Amino acid sequence: ASKDSLLPARLTQNRQESFADALETYKKWHGAEGRLQVWLAPRWTGSFNPSLLEEVALYKKNYNMSITMHFAESQEDVDIIRQKTGLQPVEFLDKVGVAGKKMVLIHGTFLNEQDIEMMVATDMRLAHCPISNMKSAMNYAKIPQMLDKGIKVGLGTDGGPCNNTYDMFLEMRVAALLHKDRTQDPKVLPAEKALEMATIQAAEVLGLDEEIGSLEVGKKADFIILNMQQAHLTPSLNPVSTVVYAASGSDVDMVIVDGKEVVKHGKVLTIDEKEILKEVRAIAPRLVKNIGLSKQGLAKWTIID
Repeated sequence: ASKDSLLPARLTQNRQESFADALETYKKWHGAEGRLQVWLAPRWTGSFNPSLLEEVALYKKNYNMSITMHFAESQEDVDIIRQKTGLQPVEFLDKVGVAGKKMVLIHGTFLNEQDIEMMVATDMRLAHCPISNMKSAMNYAKIPQMLDKGIKVGLGTDGGPCNNTYDMFLEMRVAALLHKDRTQDPKVLPAEKALEMATIQAAEVLGLDEEIGSLEVGKKADFIILNMQQAHLTPSLNPVSTVVYAASGSDVDMVIVDGKEVVKHGKVLTIDEKEILKEVRAIAPRLVKNIGLSKQGLAKWTIID
């Protein structure tokens, strides 16, 4: 972290230790089981200096590592870059050497037209997290413009505190609805495009489209089966529209990962889900207490156990 980092010291780590840990993890786990990916993930703009990103660029070059980072998700982020470098956000990334198809930006809600053109020129990708953006009131990325320019955009959820559900079906629905409302155009971001952003285009964003993202000969057998025999999914005259605008994660009946059944009739087969839920219920109150809060302190209304 830089000396003028906006993050408290307890949330930062020595640079050498960070890179050493990242490289050790990469060498040990990247490509394991043919599925694990280890990426570098520098923290948001206000908590590091340009020289740190230059070192990230060296790791990207020397080890062919991919990079992802939350970027330009507030006006402050953009202002910090301009103040420190005199450059536009994506122009800055290009100058320090991290721009390119192995860089996935998260959010990008305050990128302007010049940034979008630079993303096109450098083939950078974007993870769009509409629910997180709405809950955090962080503005919205110019997704229709980015898609029109040919930028690869995939859907993401962001973390639990600013998403709550991790439900990609809901993410598809919100993305499709949000940009229709913003542009006042009901034809913007149709259901088919939302589904692509959650599947094949998301795989393209990650550089994995030759392995996953669509059902094709030679790709991994990754797919889900929905229970469509339910009132809220009936009738289904347009299956894509039904999935995007009416389905949810709870409608998933079966999950196949690389040809192996991991969910059957809505039940996870690879872990003891009940035991994990039990542990989480026990751990959560302790975490709240450790940071100096009470369960009641998290809620505006009185909680009765």
